[in-house]
Amino acid sequence: MERWLHGTTLAVSGSLLVARAAARWSSVVAFTACPRLYWPLWRRPDNATTL
Repeated sequence: MERWLHGTTLAVSGSLLVARAAARWSSVVAFTACPRLYWPLWRRPDNATTL
């Protein structure tokens, strides 16, 4: 019973770590990809004051 409970807690903590790492990497990818996509919009003078 203790082994099963220990394995369950390890699996839960591992899945939480994986989910946290996935969220972190997705946010990093979004922050690195979005400026490249929206950079022409930022360079426009009418949007320079809003950002």
